[in-house]
Order: sequence, then C-alpha cells, then structure tokens
Amino acid sequence: YLLLLLLLPILFVCTNKAQAAVGVGVGTGKIIVDEVLRPGVTYELPEVLVFNTGDVASKYKVSIEWSDRESLAKPPKEWFSFKEETFYLEPGESKAAYTKITLPLNGVVPGDYYALVVAEPVTEIESGVTSVGVAAGSKLYFTVRAANLIQAIYYKVAGVFMKFMPWSAIILSLLVLILLFLKFRKNFKIEIVQKKEQTKS
Repeated sequence: YLLLLLLLPILFVCTNKAQAAVGVGVGTGKIIVDEVLRPGVTYELPEVLVFNTGDVASKYKVSIEWSDRESLAKPPKEWFSFKEETFYLEPGESKAAYTKITLPLNGVVPGDYYALVVAEPVTEIESGVTSVGVAAGSKLYFTVRAANLIQAIYYKVAGVFMKFMPWSAIILSLLVLILLFLKFRKNFKIEIVQKKEQTKS
C-alpha cells in the first residue's frame, strides 16, 4: 500500500499530461474585401480573432496558406505582413491578429484572389524540433483591378497622404502657400522695375 500511495502522484501527473490538449480556433470563417484593391497601395484587412481552445498554454503563429480546392488566383505570401506573426496564449485566451496586404507597383495580375489566414499552435518537443499540429483558418477573398504605372503611382501617393493625415494636409498647404508667395513676389518685382523705367524716360 505504501508503494501504491507513493506512485499515485506520479500516475496522476502522467495522466494529466496525456490528456492535455493543444487547440486553436478562429472567430472569423470568411473575409470578403468589398473594396477593389489597386497596385501600389497598402490595405489593412479585417482582424482575425485567434482562440486557444486547448487546456495548455501555447505559442501561436499566423501565416498565409492556400487551398487547391479554390480555382481563384493565389496571392504571393510576400504581399502580406502581420503586426504580430507569433504570440503566446493561455488556455481560453484570445488575441486579434492584424494583417496587411501591400500590392507592388508592377507585376500584379488583375482578377479575383483567394488565400487562407491560418492560425496554428507551435509546440517544441524535447529535442528542440518545432512541431505544428492542428490549425484553423479564415478564408480571404479580394479583387485586384488593373492599373497602369501612372495610376499605380497616383494611388501610392494618395495612400501615403491619407496615412499621415492631418500632417500631410498641413505640409501640402504650407507648400502651396510658399509657392504662391514666391510667384507673387516675383511678379511684384517686375512691376516695380517697369514703373521705374517709365519714370526715367
């Protein structure tokens, strides 16, 4: 009996470890971007809420993947960036994953695109090797409209202008005022010179 009592705590810990599960869930099943995207512009996609549905704490990562079930074009992973690509979640805890998509100025084929914003727990086994098990994803759909280089540059500048509002508007207003002042000053000097010449004659 004494041996059994000594072994019970060990058996209890082993049983708990065997039953411990790592899980993941996402709060959004489908993301449809209503706005038509244009080359040269950076867009912020709707957030994806990631849940730790397991009973152990774990490190999670988000990434872009594809599915062969969809016939739509697959966007390159280089277009996407994450505010936090990896983060840590306790059991029952959740975190919003923020994704941005930046379309390059050139080489973007117009059309309808499809991708998966995937969240998955990352666990490290004793050997130090990273092991990924279950995963959950949100389907992402968006459309890219054709644009020439001039249009792409225009939308890029407009995107930067809107990003830094109101400072961009203030700086632009100051530049316009300076240009108007310089133009007015130049014309005013010419008028003074002409009047002096007429007086001498």
